[in-house]
Amino acid sequence: CGALIGTVGLAAEWGWSHVWMPIPWPSELFPEAAILGFAGAFAGALVGAWIGARLSSDVIPRTHSLRLAAAVGSAVLAVSVGYALYKPADSGVRADIALQDIRPGPERTVSADVRLDPPSAADDAEWLTVTAWQGDGLVVNRLQRTGPGRYATTEPIPVHGNWKSILRLHDGNSLTGVPIFLPEDRAIPAKGVPASASISREFEADHEILQREQKPAAAGLTILAYALVVAIALGLLALLAWGLHRLALVAPGAKGSPRHPGAPDRPPAVRQGVPATG
Repeated sequence: CGALIGTVGLAAEWGWSHVWMPIPWPSELFPEAAILGFAGAFAGALVGAWIGARLSSDVIPRTHSLRLAAAVGSAVLAVSVGYALYKPADSGVRADIALQDIRPGPERTVSADVRLDPPSAADDAEWLTVTAWQGDGLVVNRLQRTGPGRYATTEPIPVHGNWKSILRLHDGNSLTGVPIFLPEDRAIPAKGVPASASISREFEADHEILQREQKPAAAGLTILAYALVVAIALGLLALLAWGLHRLALVAPGAKGSPRHPGAPDRPPAVRQGVPATG
């Protein structure tokens, strides 16, 4: 079952992303997704087998190897989650962007020529795109490589009204961006970023651009919040393990259970809580 989830299930998710998702999975993402997907599915199958053995009404030997397999599966899941949540430090990549008008005026659109420093910054990246959105409108333009470290858009990018346009670089666990055009938003409040003819900026964390309304907070408060979430999750797992252990004590195959094959056959009166007389 785990092997099917890690192969057929992953392939179905891949196809689903190309049919319904605005940003489908690129081919560069597949090797990493296949490794993590298969490892996660197989580890989940090991943990599921252990839980099933604890809850089963059939007599199933609860061997040390099954418990060990469940422990290994849990460790693999924990490592996978930790790897997925890991965010590397800023890469120090810089983008020099030259904009040329395609349609000037109130509904301005532009093309963009991008030069990255260092030039190899996007060589192994999952994607390098210019993404623009407003309401139901969405433009995701994957840049075309024109030379070492040089890229260009292939369709008009809107930089007017309430549209938001950013250059985005996805490389491994690093998702960074450079704003090209952001409107002023007094409700947040947030200053606008004009679409100048020439832009030179370092990439920053993608969420800092997408979530401009975020208020700066002390680093300790963020760590405390994450620690609280982890503590709650670990507490739930501990309660689950304790509950499964309690259920297993009265399940078939548990030592000392009336239904255990090796348990002594007591008189019916004793099993019902009535002292036997003789």
